[in-house]
Amino acid sequence: MNNQTSSEDNGLNEDQKDDIKFFFQYLFVILPFGLIGDVLNVFVMTTSKQLQKVSYTYLRWLAYTDLTLIIFLGIDVIIQYLLIRQYWIRYYEVRINWYMVNSLSSCSNLLITVTTIDRYLFVCHPLKFQGKRAQKAMNSIVGVIYAVSMLINLIHTYDLVVISYVDKITKETYYYFQFNNFQDLFHTRIWPLTLEAVARLIPIACVLLLNPLTLRAHRQKTKKRREMQQRPAHEVEVAEKEERRLLVLLLTASVVFLVCVLPYAVISILTYRYTTLYSTSKIFYQLHASFYMIQATNYAVNFYMYSIASSEFRRSFKEAFRVLFRRYQGEVATEATSGTVAGTVSNGAT
Repeated sequence: MNNQTSSEDNGLNEDQKDDIKFFFQYLFVILPFGLIGDVLNVFVMTTSKQLQKVSYTYLRWLAYTDLTLIIFLGIDVIIQYLLIRQYWIRYYEVRINWYMVNSLSSCSNLLITVTTIDRYLFVCHPLKFQGKRAQKAMNSIVGVIYAVSMLINLIHTYDLVVISYVDKITKETYYYFQFNNFQDLFHTRIWPLTLEAVARLIPIACVLLLNPLTLRAHRQKTKKRREMQQRPAHEVEVAEKEERRLLVLLLTASVVFLVCVLPYAVISILTYRYTTLYSTSKIFYQLHASFYMIQATNYAVNFYMYSIASSEFRRSFKEAFRVLFRRYQGEVATEATSGTVAGTVSNGAT
């Protein structure tokens, strides 16, 4: 939350205070919705046999990341909305919570990027890359993504400082935060633009450039097979079905990503370029808050969009619940059998 602030420390006017209230009211609506969706998404990704395959590794990690991000974002909204202003709460908020929100946001965007690149290589260059997936290697790439995301957002821990405030009426001391007024080139230009490039602009460029190429290659391959009237063998047919499912999920996540993240990426660059606009222009301030809310939606709706766009995902969702139900039945049956055996042994001993 790069540009969130409290009304007391930055001299916001009444309109801006109302905007902040609306902002948190919106998040209070979207966060429970997103939390339920992300929990279900993780459940399906980790329970369905189809979605446990190596090719879905990045999408599984995307589900984990979005769920964790929603939890940290929810903690921040609760702190802000309930006006919790103790020193240790504010210190946690500005040193840890916001850092985690921004880091996980970058990580989620980069996971979309690496999933897009992975699909492009395996669809557009199948002879060179087919069969080279390895769970360990993909998990290592995810580890690198997390490390990069944490590193490039590390400076967020120094963005803000906790300050004390004495209420003029009650004379009680409260704690708020304010932005460090950095003036050097690194903090005002180099780091913000580097962060935007890595966390948003490069992912957006990859999604815009590679997904159309992947989709075109997939359509050409399907068209060529139909023209040749080839009936694929069972194994090939299963592989193609999985490829279609994965492509639909990727394209769905990519469209949501572009719609939600692109506006915030643009206005963030404008904020760094024209630093006074955020505090002087009401329209710019409202646009910035609105686009941030839209970006937050990106991490809350993937499960619902997957369910709408993919019949295969809906089947996997049903399958996951069947697996869970069978496990539950198995546990009940085991407990019943154990109880019967124990009772038999007890009667025999008697």
